[in-house]
Amino acid sequence: MKVLLSDFSQVILFPKDLSYQGSLNGLYKKIQERGFNFLDMYQLNTELLSYIQSLEGIQKHIFTTGTVQDAPEIKDRVMEVFETVFTVPSVGFAKTDPAAYKQISALVGEPISNIMFIDDSIHNITAARQAGMHAEQFVDTVSVRKSIEAWLQ
Repeated sequence: MKVLLSDFSQVILFPKDLSYQGSLNGLYKKIQERGFNFLDMYQLNTELLSYIQSLEGIQKHIFTTGTVQDAPEIKDRVMEVFETVFTVPSVGFAKTDPAAYKQISALVGEPISNIMFIDDSIHNITAARQAGMHAEQFVDTVSVRKSIEAWLQ
């Protein structure tokens, strides 16, 4: 069985202020501390979420560093699409360490060669590829969708 593994921040979730360059998890902490409205600060990539949800016969998981995906405002929608959220603490390795991707392969019970990883960071993509995983850097939704379609062929 094929497995689609996606990063969360800057792939599935974006800041509404596209000029924002900081961590989305850091922004989430500020929102919680200051009582801001989550949906005023973030937007889901609904096009990509709908596309991934439409894919049948594959496992779908997230691999992320933080906790913003647990925000009550979006958690239900995210979990409609993805089976599991793996985090760096739960996996035990940084996303820049090839061992992280080998560990996820073991956790999902599929050979690493059957897994495609999508991430916005070239450093994480490089680590996944070093582990033997197919990995694509997220540039935009149209491009990543084409990459997923080609991989599924």
